Amino acid sequence: MELHIDIFKRGEDSEYMIYEFGPNHNQLGKVKINRETREYTMINEVPGGYTNIYCAQALFKIFKIYDSEKEFPEYTFFSSGR
Repeated sequence: MELHIDIFKRGEDSEYMIYEFGPNHNQLGKVKINRETREYTMINEVPGGYTNIYCAQALFKIFKIYDSEKEFPEYTFFSSGR
């Protein structure tokens, strides 16, 4: 199964960040992430299902970039294929 997820930072303050993620611009979920604890709250699910898969991969990618660059990305993507 091929999987592509676009990940966009949509807002932030000193405590939280808001990210949208999904397979395309018409199917985006939204999550609120605590900068310090990395705990998250789902705001909107991805229309069409698979929210858990998209969210897990998006969070993994966001934190992987943060751990290596010490900055949260404005935009990134996750892609896997056959």
